[in-house]
Amino acid sequence: MKMKKYIPKILIVVLSMILMVSCRDLTEVNDNPNAVEPDKADPNILITTVIAKTSRMYLDNFGYGRFAGVVQHCQKDAWFSDFNDFDWDASSWDGQFEILRTNELLLNLTADNEYYSFHHGVGLVMKAFLYGLITDMWGDVPYTDALQGNGDVLTPKYDTQKEVYLTVLELLEEAIPYFKSSSALEKNADILYNGDLEKWKKFAGSLMLRYYMRVSNKMPSFASAGFAAVVNSGNYIQSIDEDAAMEFPGNNIGDSWPYNTVYDDTGGSNFRRIKACKTFVDTLKYFNDPRIDNWFSKVKYPTKLSDTVTVDGAFHKIGGQLVRLYNTNSVYASQVDTSSDYVGLPPNLIIPESYNVNDSMQYQTSVNPFVSFLNDKFAEPKGDILKARLITYSEVSFLLAEASLKNWISGDVKTFYDNGIRVSIEMWDAADGVDIDDWINNQEGVTWGTGVWENELEQLIFQKWVASWTYETEAWLDALRTGYPKFTFGPGAKRAHLPYRYMYGSDEVSYNRANYDEAVERLRETDYSIKGKDDNWSKPWLYQDGIDEP
Repeated sequence: MKMKKYIPKILIVVLSMILMVSCRDLTEVNDNPNAVEPDKADPNILITTVIAKTSRMYLDNFGYGRFAGVVQHCQKDAWFSDFNDFDWDASSWDGQFEILRTNELLLNLTADNEYYSFHHGVGLVMKAFLYGLITDMWGDVPYTDALQGNGDVLTPKYDTQKEVYLTVLELLEEAIPYFKSSSALEKNADILYNGDLEKWKKFAGSLMLRYYMRVSNKMPSFASAGFAAVVNSGNYIQSIDEDAAMEFPGNNIGDSWPYNTVYDDTGGSNFRRIKACKTFVDTLKYFNDPRIDNWFSKVKYPTKLSDTVTVDGAFHKIGGQLVRLYNTNSVYASQVDTSSDYVGLPPNLIIPESYNVNDSMQYQTSVNPFVSFLNDKFAEPKGDILKARLITYSEVSFLLAEASLKNWISGDVKTFYDNGIRVSIEMWDAADGVDIDDWINNQEGVTWGTGVWENELEQLIFQKWVASWTYETEAWLDALRTGYPKFTFGPGAKRAHLPYRYMYGSDEVSYNRANYDEAVERLRETDYSIKGKDDNWSKPWLYQDGIDEP
């Protein structure tokens, strides 16, 4: 008896669909009916997209979301290794180049089009910002051959870091004349400055100040002349309302302040696991800094030690506050912080969630009530102080102070330095009930020329580090450039030194090997490099010895 062949009904349906598709042109099948042809894209939508994605990425990936841990403003007590301890794998730049591709479309659509001169200027500034950030992070990177994946260049060569920095400055200078009319700008498209031409010019000029100072150790003559020229032009941020700072609408998880608890699907643990770092909190307390209240919350339950305690960990009400008591002989003093107000996590702990005698069984990971959380304002999806800051008046003031200290420009160093602190306090709404000028001029160590500092540059950079809260990439780069602040690293740190760069992503090794190898050869290994030249602790051009003027 012959067996009948059995074809399942689902297979018949699938085969029928294949036959139907085979009768049609595949290009027709793959058409997205909702897609817009590149040459039909709206420049107004493009600038909104580029600004929004860049601002969020800079805040989350390179500031508050990672480098706040690197420069010891915060520490995490869960999923912490890259944040606290520099446990960085090879890092992809796909996210940055994805934004650059959108930005390149904006530039192509607005090139040689007087009507869209404003949009073209925005595209040039954002291109400079993004490439500046990419070369800051990796060193040598593709530029000349980049963004040509749809053409003939599938394996772009790497421009040197020096070349990219020079190009960034050229792009910013090129951008300024384009800000002469914003008539083509649709309402709310420019989510940074709402079409204010002068503010965009000042944003471009302020980025020039940042990058002239960035390269000052390698190209001192070039940097000093360029910096002075920008200052003489007046095209730089000179008030808080000129800050390049994007506000958050706060309507959903995609357009809100990162790690807020309103749209967080982790029950708030993303917010709670970011704790104050002891380095930062102790600094703010030592100098009676008024910003501490706006940045961090007081510890929920202070911990105290006593020789007479018989039951460790018991809660007692002392002075109207619930306090947890331990016998002095029961715990290691170095693992306990008995502060009644703010308690920070020491940097690079091996088991940070157990700090300050936290019982992780009772108070699970990220719910340690014996260490200070962020201020509750940072749990909100939006707010007056919750902005993605690309560059600020405070940073520019410190740049002017350093330039004056180097005798690049005229003006009093103290005036610029004082202004950098004052503006930061005002920017964070921390001035209520505080006589800022009195504090700046009478607080030992804050007042210019007072305190135990190695030199004036250390004092200046130290206060710039404090003011870099939520845009900490600049503090990291300043520390590498100047050696200040002098960080102390804990036992969990991968090296007892800040990393110099990101390692190139695995796709570069796999698909662009020849150009990758050439770029890696230009890196310089240090005593901390253990993975060869492409290591987080290998030096790109910016930190290598020797002057290299253009």
